[in-house]
Amino acid sequence: MSGSLSPVRGLVISVGGTPEPIRRILSELRPTEVLFVVSEQSRDQVDSQVLAQLDFTPQRRYVTVSEPENVTECYRQIRGGIRQWLAETRLRPEEVVVDITGGTKPMSAALALAAVEQFHHFTYVGGEKRDKDGLGVVVSGTERIVPTTNPWDELAVRELELARYFYERYEVGVAAEILRRAAIKAQRRKESLEVLADVCELFRRVDEFQFSNLYRDFKRRERALGVLFGDELRPTFEQLQQLAEHWRQLEDEKRAIDLGGVPGLVAQRTFLELIANAERRAAQGRFDDGAARLYRAVELAAQNALAEAFNARLGRLKLEQIPEDQREEFARQFANCKDDQGNYLLGVRNAFHALQFSPRPEHRALAAQYERLHPVLQRRNQSILAHGLTPVTDAGFQEFYTAVTELFRIDPQAIPRWPDRLLVFD
Repeated sequence: MSGSLSPVRGLVISVGGTPEPIRRILSELRPTEVLFVVSEQSRDQVDSQVLAQLDFTPQRRYVTVSEPENVTECYRQIRGGIRQWLAETRLRPEEVVVDITGGTKPMSAALALAAVEQFHHFTYVGGEKRDKDGLGVVVSGTERIVPTTNPWDELAVRELELARYFYERYEVGVAAEILRRAAIKAQRRKESLEVLADVCELFRRVDEFQFSNLYRDFKRRERALGVLFGDELRPTFEQLQQLAEHWRQLEDEKRAIDLGGVPGLVAQRTFLELIANAERRAAQGRFDDGAARLYRAVELAAQNALAEAFNARLGRLKLEQIPEDQREEFARQFANCKDDQGNYLLGVRNAFHALQFSPRPEHRALAAQYERLHPVLQRRNQSILAHGLTPVTDAGFQEFYTAVTELFRIDPQAIPRWPDRLLVFD
């Protein structure tokens, strides 16, 4: 008998058929508390053919299934009986072994289904010999106990399902925590679960606009990810590599703009990340949050155009950056935007209007498009997270999203979306 099953305080065991396997497991484990899963027909067998033959007397309770050939009904009754038994005995799940040898096949199947929700250790009594040319029941005296662990624990089945549920809803911080806890007990999948948790943690940082060192931290896990996502899952790995390259460029552009050494730099990767983030918030039903990100994306697009036109930095520029023959008119129009240091600080509306002073025709064309955006921008300004009391609806978000993606001609393939199949494993 495996030492991993000791000490054993509790045993849940199905009864039916030959009594020898039941006596054998009871004699081996010698539990103090037993929950017998029986049918009306096998209930009497416990006292007369099992307990009467033992040299000790455990505390015992019963779950009597009313329809031993109905898996669903067996499962319902066994599941309820297990919960009540645990409450009454105050046993911890790790102190219990579940044996699925006896009973009808529907009873054994139902016990296994109910028990994997609670317990870690299972047994089955096999044998060295069986009658009917090896196809029948175990020959008495040749019984052999086969211990095993809960496959849901060993393979982290429940945790992967739960992590997948949260990942698909973009609750990636929660998914990462679930995967890390699963890695502690699921030794066979420990490395895989840890690397998946690390990827989810990278996505959490992306979602919170924490772009520093994303590429570096991805590269540390790239080899393990390449092994994990092989064969038919290779497209997922390639998508992760593309995201990592996007993160590298995202961090480089932010660093360069922060340093301010190179004039005319644009934050195109940040713009695309805002669009992707807006999509994720809308998928969560958080339309006000999504609209806020779209609004910032519009503002950043205008700032990018100002950088191209005048070497402005995030909507900040000085009068000498404007073509000399237009400075007087520019100063007149934007007098209220000038700070004490002589910088013109341009918000969304003024940034668009300032583009009419650009020498580039595409910028002047963009300036003329502001009126098309004005209604959706106003709707966001009137939302409860901005200056009003009206929440953004799904339809309102979609109108805003369509206006932005069409006006700025965003290629859907350029939006840095996360893999759909990150947590799809057998």
